[in-house]
Amino acid sequence: MIIILITNILLGVNFLYMYQAGYQPEDLINYINSQKAKNIFVTFKFYEDMYENISVSVNSKDPFYDIALVDLIWIPELASNNMILPLDDLIDKTIFEDIPDYILNQFKYNGKIYAFPYLVNIQHFFVNNEILKKAGFKEPPKTLEEMKYQAKIIKEKGILDYPIVDSWTNEEVLMCEFTWILGAFGGDTTIMDV
Repeated sequence: MIIILITNILLGVNFLYMYQAGYQPEDLINYINSQKAKNIFVTFKFYEDMYENISVSVNSKDPFYDIALVDLIWIPELASNNMILPLDDLIDKTIFEDIPDYILNQFKYNGKIYAFPYLVNIQHFFVNNEILKKAGFKEPPKTLEEMKYQAKIIKEKGILDYPIVDSWTNEEVLMCEFTWILGAFGGDTTIMDV
């Protein structure tokens, strides 16, 4: 929505957003209000089922949203179906100078950038050195195979019943965790017709 005023331009932007980790809606509203560009008015719409809302918006006569928070796994599908547009000609690329390529490349499709890195979930590995010492290990594992071996010994010695814990709740995170572990051990998700 663009409203032209006599001496100024007021730009209205509709932003599809969801409550999650990272910046909360009030943080974004306060940030936008603190910026010098006072001619930008942002309307936030907060939903949980983001993908469905993006699909409905794109398929309507007049899309509902100008900006949407998207999951990076959706970028190839959304970009290939023209549901999101490349940003390369709209942005100053110097804003990406401090972002490592291995992160920034996740937001590209066919060499073009379609989204900004906003919230990067990184897997962390924590080790209890006292437990390792009790099990007879001098240092943490360096490979998944070592981790599996050390966990087996810790369990066999009765030090811990569950030497490895992870976020295996029955939600999206279950598929995310399963996928990286499957790949790390040489598997893939290829489905074969039998």
